[in-house]
Amino acid sequence: MAEASTDRPVDVQVQRGAGIPARAAEYAEGTLRTLAYHAPRPIRHATVTLMRMDGDQPITVHATLDIEGLPVRAHAVGDSIAEAVDLVREKLHGRLARLSDGMRLDYRPRLRVVTGEG
Repeated sequence: MAEASTDRPVDVQVQRGAGIPARAAEYAEGTLRTLAYHAPRPIRHATVTLMRMDGDQPITVHATLDIEGLPVRAHAVGDSIAEAVDLVREKLHGRLARLSDGMRLDYRPRLRVVTGEG
């Protein structure tokens, strides 16, 4: 992990939908900032969107980290703001770990179908 990842604060832009309290935005911002410690390279910018379509609906969170021009994205739905934000953090943490290991973020193992001949 490059030490430069934590040299400067992460610029986090939070967008919140109707009915999402300011303390939820603060929680999401702080949570995304902690990911700088796990990033293999500096995070230039982060965006997170918190929304609830209706009062009874679960919370939806979308987040994107800009790591030297490479977008790292995650999406999660939870019954509470903390649950949805924490799920996004876990997903982003895993993607950053794969990026640290040199694996492409869009990597998906491909299955090969083998048919017997003869």
